[in-house]
Amino acid sequence: MEPLSKYWILGNTRKRKAVSSKYGNASNRTPSQQLIANQDIERLLTAIPDYFIRIFTDGSSIGNPGPAGAGALIVFPNGYLTHLSQPLGCRGNNFSELWGIGMAWTYLLDHFDPAHPPPHVICLTDSQYAFVAITKGIKARTLTKLLRAIFRLKALLSKSLAELRIHWIPAHTGCRENDIADDLANLASRAAAAEPIFVTTPTVSNPRFNYILRNDCLHTHNQLH
Repeated sequence: MEPLSKYWILGNTRKRKAVSSKYGNASNRTPSQQLIANQDIERLLTAIPDYFIRIFTDGSSIGNPGPAGAGALIVFPNGYLTHLSQPLGCRGNNFSELWGIGMAWTYLLDHFDPAHPPPHVICLTDSQYAFVAITKGIKARTLTKLLRAIFRLKALLSKSLAELRIHWIPAHTGCRENDIADDLANLASRAAAAEPIFVTTPTVSNPRFNYILRNDCLHTHNQLH
């Protein structure tokens, strides 16, 4: 298999800036940058083996901070889909992005069947902040409790799964699955605006992180046709 890191490598700030300039900003991307982004994401998705569980996550906030929500789409090798969407009250965008990843990973932990072979999982996020924070273990001045929960969740998953990967992808490149995650996050943030709620940052008390999938989290199963 061709190494996925050939297309998606983020390390220090200098590398992160280079990747951003390659694809431009989602709101003002040039046609040539859009073409490059579309081609790269197509190559990435094609390079992922069919036996991988694919997770697409996103976060949304109306204002920063503002009414916020997280969304995730989990695509299983057998074609089944799981949609996750959760309003988060008044939060910032980075919180929402991280919560979307934690929400999806917790769903896998809660539904992991030890009787079956450990699955291979890849998580794709369009948040550079979330990607660098999780893969490089940066010491953030904010969201420290949530990040610690994510790190413990990652460690638990790594013990249960055959393989866990996380990759950054540029937003709004025509990737249907990423667009669905974006729609789910926007749906949740609009729900938070309609019915304001306050979600406290979780404390690390439950080793299986069941608290991440609670309260207003909605999840449904649909078969891919």
